[in-house]
Amino acid sequence: MSNVVITYTALRELVTGVSSGDQIEMSVDVTEFTPSYEWSKTDKLTKSGIQDSRDFYANMNWSVTIAEEGTVTINDATTADLSGSYMNMFFNSVRASEEFTITNIDEDDAEVSVQLVANSTPTITRRDPTFIDSFQYSFTIREAI
Repeated sequence: MSNVVITYTALRELVTGVSSGDQIEMSVDVTEFTPSYEWSKTDKLTKSGIQDSRDFYANMNWSVTIAEEGTVTINDATTADLSGSYMNMFFNSVRASEEFTITNIDEDDAEVSVQLVANSTPTITRRDPTFIDSFQYSFTIREAI
C-alpha cells in the first residue's frame, strides 16, 4: 500500500508513452521520511568576544527512501506499475532544481512543494540480493522557498 504521492512534470529520459510536459503522479511506498533543518547564516566573533550573526534563511529538508513498489499515473489517465524506468525519468526530470510536490506523512498528508537538494545524488540499492530487479531509492529533498 502506498503512503506518499509525488507529482512532477516529465522532462527528461522519457518512458515510452510519456511526452515532455506530461504530469506524472507516483503513488509510492516510502520507508524513510526523516526531517532535518537547513540554516544559512554567518557568524562573526569580535576580539572582545561579541558574537554577531546574520540569518539568511531557514528551511526544512527530508531524507527519503522509496521502495520500488507503487503505481504511476500519467496525465490523470494511464496507470502503470512503478519501475526503475519511471524512477529514472523522475530523477532526471527534477535533477536541475525543478520543483515537484510530495505528501508530507508527518503533517496529515499535506502537500509540500520541494526540490532535490543541490549537489546531492540519489542512491539506488538492491533491496534483497535474491531479487535482481528489486531496488530502493534514497534521496534528499528541500522545501522550495
